[in-house]
This record gives sequence, structure tokens and C-alpha cells, in this order.
Amino acid sequence: MQLQAIAKARPLPAPVSGTPGAALSAKLQPISAAGDFEALVAPFARSVFQSALWLSTWLGTMPGPAVEGCYWLSVEEAGGEPVLALPLVLRRERSGRLLSTPDLGVSDYNPPLLGHPEIVARQSAEALWNAIRPALPEADLLHLKRMPLVLAGVPNPLVHHGFAVPDRISGWVVDLPERWEDYFARLTPKMREKLGKCRRRFLRQPGARFKITEDAGEAITWLRRFDSLQRERIEDKGAPYILDQEPYAGFYRALARGGLPQKRVAMAAALAGEEIVAVNFAVRDGATAVYLRVANQFGPWAPMAPGLLVTEHLMQHLHAQGVRTFDFAMGDYAYKRRFGAERLPLVTVEIPLNTMSVPGAALRYFYRRLAVSPRMRALRDRWKNGRGTPPAPPSCD
Repeated sequence: MQLQAIAKARPLPAPVSGTPGAALSAKLQPISAAGDFEALVAPFARSVFQSALWLSTWLGTMPGPAVEGCYWLSVEEAGGEPVLALPLVLRRERSGRLLSTPDLGVSDYNPPLLGHPEIVARQSAEALWNAIRPALPEADLLHLKRMPLVLAGVPNPLVHHGFAVPDRISGWVVDLPERWEDYFARLTPKMREKLGKCRRRFLRQPGARFKITEDAGEAITWLRRFDSLQRERIEDKGAPYILDQEPYAGFYRALARGGLPQKRVAMAAALAGEEIVAVNFAVRDGATAVYLRVANQFGPWAPMAPGLLVTEHLMQHLHAQGVRTFDFAMGDYAYKRRFGAERLPLVTVEIPLNTMSVPGAALRYFYRRLAVSPRMRALRDRWKNGRGTPPAPPSCD
């Protein structure tokens, strides 16, 4: 996943005050890839990155020698009503022992899983943090990156903390109406015209067609082609490409194998005969799908915009299967706005868990605040202009 640009800061919403309620208790238990994640996640609203498929696949492929433990932290009211849950990974880094959600570069969002809206609403953010802190395993830092402010309509109480900072990057989400025709009509006339012209031109090519795969073997072949296309594109920009290396490649292969039979992974390709012109990859949980990866050929295919066409094809396919929230995930790319996506603000919280970690956490907090400050952006742009460097784009990411 490539992050291109820098987000404008938005103020955080007012803290959730909650109302006096039952005492909270937090419980920590170890987890592994063999755990019953369907049962663990069932009581909660969640993002795709906290689905049973995602968590079991991540735990089965991503942890390396630096990972010292994987845990499930749950918070309940005294009567046993679930309030929230957090999957956590303890790993060793240069800065010490770090607690974070399962990520390591593959999870775009890292919110908690949230219980019933009424139960969450009656908890104050302070009470939740007070319950969570004593239950954590011994570590130096707790790092919750890129948390949405709202999850499935439920405000996320963990974004309210003294160390919370609006993230420089954001997600991009489009809500789909019940009828595909109504969504398509919402696109700009220019976008509708472009999709129509490019589709007609592409389908005139010999053997041209669009295909949704349900075969794991074919999906693995498509992923290999995807990696070759994306590697070429990224290296042309002078950046390193690592998603075709382990453990990343194994993670996406395992997602495809486990998710395709359950219709929790969807892949579409634009083909010309047996040649793969464009291919994409999405993960689904319920009525939400996250669009993780897309790659396409350029050269003579570029005027036909195969990347846009294969995106539209997969969106329409998932809409017919009941998806009503299509999340384009991180990265400010123009094609997302062309498909009507709107910015999803994200928040990062890094909390020192002992006195030795306070100076480093405070310094990083200060740096993140500066990075999202409009005034500092303006100063940086003026400095870059003075050096002949183009200023940062005025985009949201």
C-alpha cells in the first residue's frame, strides 16, 4: 500500500463523556491462528481488519521472531455485556517492547471492536482507558495507529486520549445505494463518459473480457502477475517494493485461499485472451468491502484505463452480493474521488507505559502534531519553494 501526500489536520471531536454505569473489567488472553475468531468477533462491530478471516490469516503468516506474544483484550461491564475488544501483538523493536494491533504494514485501519452502541455510549473514555491500562501485558509503548473516529455508526472512544493525534493519512469510503444505477448516476458526467468509452474500446480488443475468480489456484496466478505489475510501477518511481516478499506474499496468498470459498475475498481481472491487463484484490466482511490492491498494464493499454474498468467491475459485482460500503482504504489517489469516495479521518494514539518511554513518546507526539499543522505545512512549502522543490499537494492525504 503506497501513501502519497499529507493530510490536512482536522480537530478531534469532543470527548465521549458517557454516563455513570456499571464498573468495567478487562481481561487479557493469549491467541493464536488456531483460535475461534468467529466467536471472538461475533458480539462486536468491527472493521474488515478485525474480521475473523483477517485475524486468523495474519496470525498464521505475519508474526516473525520479533513478535513475543499475541493477545485478545476484552472489556466488559459487570454484568458481562461486551464493551470493546482489542487484538494486540507484543513485539520487540529498537525503541523497546511495543504493543500494537496486528498490522506490520498490511492493515490500513486499527480500531477496537465495539459492542452495542448504547453500551459503548454510556462509558466514558477515561473509564475505558482506566480499565484497559492495568490489563495490558508488560511493555514500553501502546501504539494504536490509524483508528477511524466512527466504526459502523458507533463513535470510537479510544480516539479520546491526551496523546491522540489526527493522522497525516486517511481512508476513502463510498456508501452505495440499493440500486447500482443510482450510484452510477451519482458519478460526474465526465467519469460516466470515460468509463463508457474506455469499456467499449477495451472490449473491442481480441479476447477482451472481465472475470471474477472463485478459484484459489487462479487467484494465486493473478497475485503473481499483480506483483510483477506493481513492482515495475513502484520501481519506476524509485521506491522499493516488498509485497512480493515474505511474509507479505504469503499473507495475501493465504487470504485468497481462505477467503475466496467464503466470498470474503474478491478478485477481478481485465483479460485479453490469457494476458492479464489489470487485476485487483478486495476483502469483505458483511456489507463492507475494503479495496486493498489494484494494478494494471500501461503502454498501449493506458488509453483504455483498465485500472478504472476493473475497479468498476469489482464494485458492481460486490454490490450485487450485498456490499453497501466500499472502502478504498488509505492513499490519496484521484481515481478514488472519481468513484465518489469521501475522506475518512484517522487518529493515532501512542501511549508510554512506563516512565522511561515518556520522553520518546512525547517527542513523537510533538512531531506528529507539527506534521499535521497547516501553519507548519505552509512554512515547509515556502522553504521547498525557496530550494526549487515543488510544494506539497493540497490534497487530503
